[in-house]
Amino acid sequence: ILWLLVIFWRSRPVPKSERFYSDYMDPARTTAIKGVFILLIFLTHSEQYLTLSDTLPDQIYAIIRLGFGQSVVTAFFFYSGYGLMESLHRKGEPYLRAFPKARIFKTLLHFDLAVLLYLILDFVLDIPLTTGEIIGSLIGWESVGNSAWFIFDILVAYVMFYVCFRAFPEQTQWKKGALLFTVCSVVFVILMILFRESRYYNTFLCVSMGIWFSQYRLQIERFVQQRFLPLLLGLAALYVGGGVLLMRVYDDYEYLYIPLPLLFLTVLIMVTMVWRFDNPVLQYFGSHLFSVFILMRLPMTVLEYYGVTDHVGLFIAVSFAVTVPLAHVFDAALKKLDPALHLDRLRGAEESDQK
Repeated sequence: ILWLLVIFWRSRPVPKSERFYSDYMDPARTTAIKGVFILLIFLTHSEQYLTLSDTLPDQIYAIIRLGFGQSVVTAFFFYSGYGLMESLHRKGEPYLRAFPKARIFKTLLHFDLAVLLYLILDFVLDIPLTTGEIIGSLIGWESVGNSAWFIFDILVAYVMFYVCFRAFPEQTQWKKGALLFTVCSVVFVILMILFRESRYYNTFLCVSMGIWFSQYRLQIERFVQQRFLPLLLGLAALYVGGGVLLMRVYDDYEYLYIPLPLLFLTVLIMVTMVWRFDNPVLQYFGSHLFSVFILMRLPMTVLEYYGVTDHVGLFIAVSFAVTVPLAHVFDAALKKLDPALHLDRLRGAEESDQK
């Protein structure tokens, strides 16, 4: 209930005189939406260390969590793809030239610094790790207690974006670059279906969706807004209905889940056209998305190690109280590190990229 109060604080529908918000894709708006979902992900990750009871509040939350599923990360991937494409439109060739260092290496470095904290914690708590797990954790292929898969997918998306649009660097060729990116994304999803668990692939196509949305935003808006309500209700019903039907066969056919995050994301984008979620709390967590997402499992691991999982309220409260300052300090350290390594050279491009 507290989480819902925070999310809906200062939220408001679009004025009748406007019908639709025109700035729903602006960085300030999308940052708040990312704040909504990082708060939901905190609860999702917390629940993985806890055991839900048979009480009504726990069962209600279980239904909500099941309804969202892996779709809670779709906004991150979609806004990333959209932001990359928008930055390319604004910065052009210089953005691509600096991309390996200013985006790929920078993200990998930030992630590995977080991985180092997990490795230290695993050593202190005497949690056994193999050499393969340690090496694989540096690119997100393996986890050492952190949410590794998300960064692995982001790094793959960044590399694919760079390669595909380097192959088609001219603005007149960018649709070909987007098509190549989509083809590569499908190939990546197929490979992950064969070799990894479903979270590595079931939301990845949302990045490509963001790239295409950047290319055809005006046409999409015109189509959606002309038939908004029936389209919104129809897609929402399709998402819920598909999820209910899929529950029976999900364990055997996990790849069938792939269309559902795309449906959820479409509904989400349409909702943001007519309803604004924005307050200082959401802005803060959206701005510190990376550090909060990557570091939240550190206190959770410690609390699980010392058996605090039997005290649900204490577990969530302490995890949250530790994660927020930890993420804040981590981001402050990165802000000092990046200039020292000249990773903020394309600062204008960085700020326009809704990473």
